Formats: sequence, C-alpha cells, structure tokens
Amino acid sequence: MYAVDENVAANAPEGYVRKLSGGGATYNVYVHSYLGYGLMAGRAATLDEGGNRAHPCIPPNHESTFAYGGKNHYVVGSEGPSADFGECAQVINRAMRVGAACEVDSGCSFNGEWGGPGADEVYAMSYLYERVDQAKAGSFLPNEGVGRITPADLAKAAEQVCSTPLDDFPSLYPEVGPVALFT
Repeated sequence: MYAVDENVAANAPEGYVRKLSGGGATYNVYVHSYLGYGLMAGRAATLDEGGNRAHPCIPPNHESTFAYGGKNHYVVGSEGPSADFGECAQVINRAMRVGAACEVDSGCSFNGEWGGPGADEVYAMSYLYERVDQAKAGSFLPNEGVGRITPADLAKAAEQVCSTPLDDFPSLYPEVGPVALFT
C-alpha cells in the first residue's frame, strides 16, 4: 500500500486505487490484496511447482514436509553441490504466474495483476526485514530496523544463499537455520 499521484490514480484499473483521508489530507492509495499469494501460499505453490523431483530451491541433503492448506508438501533437496538460484527463480516465476496476461498494457507484477507504478521506497517489515537482515543482504542501522536495499542486493544475497552448502549454514547464517530459509 502506498500513495500514488492523481495521474496514476486516474489511469489505474478499477479497484486498485482508493481515496483515503488522514491528517487533514486525502490521498490516492494503491491498495490490492494478492489473495492466494501470501508468504505461506506462495511457498506452497513454489514447492508444488518443483514437481516430484529434486527441488532447485532446496539445498542437497535436505528433506522436509511443509504443511499448508490441509496438504503436506514434501520436498527433497536439489541435485548437485547446492541449490540452484537460476532454476529456483524459474520455478518461482512459474508458481507466481509471472508474465500472465494482464488487463493493462504495462505495470503488471504477477498473476496478471496490475502492480502499480512502483514505489521509490519499499518498507520491508517483519518476516521480509528479518530474512534480509539474517541473509546479510541489507545495510540496516543497528537496533533501528531502518536501511536501504535494492532488488539487485536481494538477488545477490539469494545467489549467495543458494550456493551455500547445507553444512556451512550454521557458521554463515547463525541467526537462522536452513529449515527456516528453505521450508
């Protein structure tokens, strides 16, 4: 959710922008629910998209079951020395339906949904902030939870995590175990 200017609001597909008032001002705010694509549902879809084979997003020698929506999603680690960032990204793109037909010419994010014009700043809270911090992907002010990170920073960190052998996780990522990162 973030404020957009009048021009964006006027050209947005129906239902994506609402007028909200507060502090003596009225704002056009991008507000959209990506129902079925939250943290847990997205994880389940990604695990299922990997099929009944070694999953490229899971490190070798790791097996687990992720329970979601009344279903157990069994996963087996990838083949090779580590998880595969490139293949994992492809699996995630298929699971999230990146590139699905959209009702507008540009600005779609995934599953055919309009993602808005983008934001100059993104606020990473709770789970996302914690994972970014634990993967050492961002530069955050100590004890403040404030910092900057770019999509390129996230991709670089993801590649590093994917290339890390499972046995090295305790020393490289002591704040979080591989189970939390991968399932």
